[in-house]
Amino acid sequence: MGRFKCNTDGTSKGNPELGSKTSCVQDEEGNLIFAEARKEEICTAIVADVKAFRARSKYCLENGLLPLFMETNSLIVKKVLDGVWEA
Repeated sequence: MGRFKCNTDGTSKGNPELGSKTSCVQDEEGNLIFAEARKEEICTAIVADVKAFRARSKYCLENGLLPLFMETNSLIVKKVLDGVWEA
């Protein structure tokens, strides 16, 4: 009871090029709590992904939207967060 889910995505037209980030937050019944799509400065796709993930996780923490399940389509972001990224 009282769980929230956040989906994030970031992209750029090139690497690097103008980017964008999108995200949405839903409650456990699927009701939309918050959604945003925003242009980003020139960046790579991974930077846009990280900015989207960071902005929305910060929003959820600041607004008490916990417990929170974060979902990203970026394998790199997931591996870094899981602590299994090797440079």
